[in-house]
This record gives sequence, structure tokens and C-alpha cells, in this order.
Amino acid sequence: MKIKWILLCFAALPAGAQDDHRDSFSRIKDHTIKRELASFVATAELEGDVKPLKVRNGPSVNCKKGALLQLDSFQVQIGHRKFDPTKHQITRKDNLVQTIDGEHVWGRDGDLPMFHVSGLVVKNGDQAVRIPASALEALYEPNFCSAAIYSSGDGKRMYVYMMNGDGAGGYEVAWIFVNRKYFGRMVDYGF
Repeated sequence: MKIKWILLCFAALPAGAQDDHRDSFSRIKDHTIKRELASFVATAELEGDVKPLKVRNGPSVNCKKGALLQLDSFQVQIGHRKFDPTKHQITRKDNLVQTIDGEHVWGRDGDLPMFHVSGLVVKNGDQAVRIPASALEALYEPNFCSAAIYSSGDGKRMYVYMMNGDGAGGYEVAWIFVNRKYFGRMVDYGF
């Protein structure tokens, strides 16, 4: 019965989504990170072999125009900009947006996005944490009120999490930090 549910969810994904799951929860190889993500991401409900761990949650501040999060000395600021279609290569099929700049469109289901995640500034105390441009790639329609920081019990792993999208194009993203350095991201449909 569980296999049928997974197949039905997969078949119901927006156009092009089946082709672009390189950052999905199911592809995470590190068992510890996968278990910790499973304690708060909706996608994990589809994975029966993962048992959740307890994590700490940092408060979100100023969720109208961006997110400012802090957990101990770990500070995160997330920003957005209005999407300008003239600065991007947009691929359509049957008048529906399939890709932007060759990437799957997270956050919209066939329409052009209104906003994109444009900044992720992370500080560990006074030190800036380097974030590659690929960490923000193809993330649209941010919902800053959902932003939170989660931490492993030992504090070695931090997760900056958001649920974003316009409804039908809803997705979740978790930026993963190990020893306070950027490790990667998880982006997936799940709610």
C-alpha cells in the first residue's frame, strides 16, 4: 500500500518535477543528516525507514519582508527580490513555464514566479559562512514566516528550513550546515 502512495504522489508532481530531484530527501546519503531532517520535514513522511531525532528550533523574526533567525551564535538572514523575467531564459511547453535558466521552477506550478530567494547571509559569531550561489538556485515564492533554524543535539549540524510556494507549487527547502560550514541543501515537494 505504501508503494502505491509514493507512486501517486510522484505522478501528481507539477510538470518537470520528476526530472529534477537531485536535492530531494530520498537522495540524501548521510544517515545522520537524513534522520535529523526526518524530524521536521514533511517529505520524510514518505520514508518509512527513518526515525526522527529531537532538534532545537530557533525563533523567526521579521517574516514580512525577509527572515532574520538566530540560534546561539549562528545567525541567518534570508532575503528575496521581485522576479524579472527579462533577465532569465524561460522554457515553456503548452504555454506553461517548464524551466527558468535550465532549472526546475520550485514554488510555482506553470506560471512565472513573482519573487525569488535572493540572499542567504549566515554568520557564525563574527565570521561569515560562505554560501555558494547554487544554494539559492531556482527557489521561488519564499514564505519567510515558515523559516526556522534546527540544530542537532550536539550542535554540529544546523538546518535552516522554509516551506515555500504558491500552493500547487509548494516545496520545502533545508540548507544544511556541518560544523558551521555550508554542506548542501534539501529541496523537495512534501505538503
